[in-house]
Amino acid sequence: MSNHQTEDITAYYRETLGHYRTWGLLDARSLHYGLWDSETRSLHDSLLNMTRFLTDVVTGEPVGDVLDAGCGVGGISISIAGKAGCRVTGITLYDELAEQAKRFSIQEGTDDRTRFEVMDFTRTTFADATFDTVLACESSCHAHPKTAFLNEMNRILKPGGRLIIADYFLTGRPDPCRWIEKWGATWAISDFNSETNFVQPLTRTGFTLLRDEDLSRQILPTARRMYLAFWLSALPSVFYNFFIGARRYAAIHYRSGYYQYKALKSGLWKYRLLVARKTGG
Repeated sequence: MSNHQTEDITAYYRETLGHYRTWGLLDARSLHYGLWDSETRSLHDSLLNMTRFLTDVVTGEPVGDVLDAGCGVGGISISIAGKAGCRVTGITLYDELAEQAKRFSIQEGTDDRTRFEVMDFTRTTFADATFDTVLACESSCHAHPKTAFLNEMNRILKPGGRLIIADYFLTGRPDPCRWIEKWGATWAISDFNSETNFVQPLTRTGFTLLRDEDLSRQILPTARRMYLAFWLSALPSVFYNFFIGARRYAAIHYRSGYYQYKALKSGLWKYRLLVARKTGG
């Protein structure tokens, strides 16, 4: 990614990490959507569900050395290391996220199996064929162009290694209200994943798609809660921005709950899980 893009994404997390903390996401060691089933009773539980679900996907076969590409505060990395006893490396663009992940790892007793570094996942410093498994949870959406991400993941994966993606994918439906553009502006996403810019190039960059699962129904309650949070926070946010002022992303972050829900209910995007294998194994 360009320096401008990485600076933009870093600014987003620097300015909004406090919001995630206020909303309780860091209590669940996460920055991602929650996964709901009939027994889920709270957002906190749904966040843990998503972490457990992705941990199970990763550990469904021997994992070897794992890269968490866009690790956030390290919750999934820690969970994988705890369950599989494997080595997990997490990378992120924002140093405070890496430091928070290290603190959580120490608290959970997995610091001997995890490490967290600041790195651009389209231009890593890892040697060829370093990892057996790469997970990217709600991070590949930031990559532009997508082929830069896919080519780099192919380079650092061993032959037969797996690339696991959980992210937002555009459906290609018309968007006259520009919900996607507006949502992306609040989360520093300039180029959402789609069939043409991500899924099709996936196979052209040396991967075989093994699994493609639509999780939109399971994350819908999280999207709905974010929508309700917009209505609860809109007026206080407007007053705060007017009388005190906030930085760019901090000032508009509350709007994301509205835009992402409108876009989801309009059928403009789906939450998909992709599992692909690097050819040659």
